Formats: sequence, C-alpha cells, structure tokens
Amino acid sequence: MVLLSGYLFSTYFLAETYQERGNDLLGVGRLLEASEEYERSLDYLEANCSVHKNLGDIYTSLYRYEEGPLTPQENVGRALVHYNRAIELEPGDAYKHQEKGILLLLMGGHPEGRNSLREAQRLYPNNPSPYYIEGQSFLEQGFLAEAEVKFRETSALLPYYAEPSIVPYKERQGLNIVLDAINRLVEILVSKGETEEAFEVINQALELVPESGRLYYLRGWVYWQRGELEEAIADLLTAAETEPGLAGVYLAVGRIYLQMGDVDNAIVYFELELEVNPQSSEAREELESLT
Repeated sequence: MVLLSGYLFSTYFLAETYQERGNDLLGVGRLLEASEEYERSLDYLEANCSVHKNLGDIYTSLYRYEEGPLTPQENVGRALVHYNRAIELEPGDAYKHQEKGILLLLMGGHPEGRNSLREAQRLYPNNPSPYYIEGQSFLEQGFLAEAEVKFRETSALLPYYAEPSIVPYKERQGLNIVLDAINRLVEILVSKGETEEAFEVINQALELVPESGRLYYLRGWVYWQRGELEEAIADLLTAAETEPGLAGVYLAVGRIYLQMGDVDNAIVYFELELEVNPQSSEAREELESLT
C-alpha cells in the first residue's frame, strides 16, 4: 500500500511538474517546447482536461501560422484529438466546443464547425463569441440571411454586457464582440437598403452604451452611405470626441470633405488621422495625392 501511494504521488508530481513547465513556456510564446512538456505530462496523467485543451490550442496555432515540424494535416489531426479528449473529460465546458468549432472553420468545415459553436451557445448562452463566429461563417459563405440571424442574436446580448455592474466598460471583451456584431448587422441592413432599421439598431445600442465612439462612427457611416454628408461629419466628430484615438474617424471625415469638393478641410483631417494613427497608409496616400 505504501509503495502504491508513493507511486501515485510520484506520478502526479511528475505530471504537475511537466504541466507547469508547459504553462511557463506557453506564457512566453514558445509553443513547440510547451507542447513537448504537455505531452510528457500526459504520459503520467492522461486524464487532464486542461493539458488537452492547451495542446489543442497550440496545434491550432501551429496549423494557422504554418509553424513547426509537422504538416498542416498533422497539426489539425493532433488539435482535434486533444479537443475531443478535453470535451470527453468535461463535456459541459462551452469554451472547448467553441475552440473545436473555430478549428473546424479554419479547415473549411463550416457545417461541422457551426455545430460545435451551437453546442457552445447552448452551454453558455451569454457568451457572444460563438454566435458572432457562426455569423461570420455564414457571411463568408455568402448566406446573408443566416448571418443576419446570428448577428441579431449576438446583438441581443448588449443589455447584459452594457451593464456596468458586470464588468467595467473598458475591460469588457464581450462588449467589443457584441459591437462587432452590430457593425456586421448594420452593414447587411445597408446592403439591402434598409437604412432606417440600421439607424434603429444603432440608436437602441447608443441608449445602452452612449460612451461608445464606435457606434457614432457607425451611424456616421450610414449617413454617408445615404448621402447625408453634414450629418455624417457631425456623428464622426462626435465619435472622435467620445472615444479619442479611434482609428479611421478623421480619415472618413477627410474623404467626405473631399467628396464635397473641400480640399482644404480634407487635408486637415487626413493630417489629423496621421496624428492619431501614424500607421494609416490610406491617410498618407490621400495626402500625397492632394499635396
């Protein structure tokens, strides 16, 4: 009995040691070395959901960025093995279904990937990511009606993520995903000529998060698409005031002034864009064409 207890302690100790080494290497981006430590950990304790999930993430990254000694097919195969095993060990974890769905989409398996994402939605209905990613999948395949449904479902989570008592505004990653979905939904509505509903969607969102410069930017863009240029400029400048440093705002204002034939103001706003966003090649190209 003593020998058995000692063996079990040694096994768990080695598994934990290799896992901690893997965690440290993963934390500094050394994916290949981390994968080796995690694989060693599984040699001593195979039923470790966290390690399987981390290996799935690593092999997905290696597949996505075409890194490491394995072929893309081998990386995909290993990623799926580890995600499936993680799901077997903890079938109620929505995030593991989500990561598996993302991998399947990367492989081009849209129906299969969307099935995994729907399971993630079922398990954690308040997580906007799987709804949004499924919408992106439909959009990529040209299924606009289906994409619109998913972006509406994502957008419906805004009241939850807009509540300051849940998470402070600037730290809410989920809110940014919901705002991305609103952006996609508005783009679809505008493409169908339904600009009034687009305004309604944006205005309802602004009631919940009036501090979001992105929403003023989006409403300004819709005005621009309708040819209502003065209104567009007003909303874009409100976006700049509400969320200083928001990229693309002054670029859009400059282009509207250029469309109006006001070259002097266009130059002013292209220069402002470069002050806010020095990496903007578009603003630089616009200036070069005018000066």
